[in-house]
Amino acid sequence: MEQIPCAPEVIPEPAIVVLGRFQPPHKGHTFLLRKAIEFRDEHHPSTTFRIMVGSSNAEQSPDNPWTWEERVELLQIWLKSEQVNNFEVLAVPDLGDPKNWVSHAENWHGKSGILVSSNDATTTLYEESGWQVHTVSLTERDTFEGWRVRQNLLMLSTLNDPDALKEVMSITLEPITIDWLLEDDFRIRRLAFLGPKVEHVG
Repeated sequence: MEQIPCAPEVIPEPAIVVLGRFQPPHKGHTFLLRKAIEFRDEHHPSTTFRIMVGSSNAEQSPDNPWTWEERVELLQIWLKSEQVNNFEVLAVPDLGDPKNWVSHAENWHGKSGILVSSNDATTTLYEESGWQVHTVSLTERDTFEGWRVRQNLLMLSTLNDPDALKEVMSITLEPITIDWLLEDDFRIRRLAFLGPKVEHVG
């Protein structure tokens, strides 16, 4: 698999790390991010808060409608709106090899940090690699699943009523995400052109 973007020449310093595909960032993601920020601010206030946008090398599809650059931009806007300090939003490409994922991802997000996660499989991989992991329990997980959010957006993608769009999207998306999606008409309407199938991927 092509590694886009390339790993930085210098491995980043240890950080509080959150991983996600953020396709798009939904309220399940922002709940996790807020808990991670609270954890950082309370226990490690001088440590960088680093969000890693995954699947940066995935081809555009119904499952991957937004580029990694778009997702980085949106998360940066959200973090600034939350008045978060000392943060970074970086991208990490897929590897297709779970057993070697952590050693691969460390080249992009740094080593020996603290992972904040709500995903059991990811937690296990990082703990087995010697990382400290702070786990967060999510509520309404079934509602805030990426594939469900994308499916709803697909159904809304041909609707021409901005107020109706905002009302429906507000169930699963933060206002700043909704504004970003509606700022450029194609950010949501592209879903109608990428095909009807939306995979069950977060």
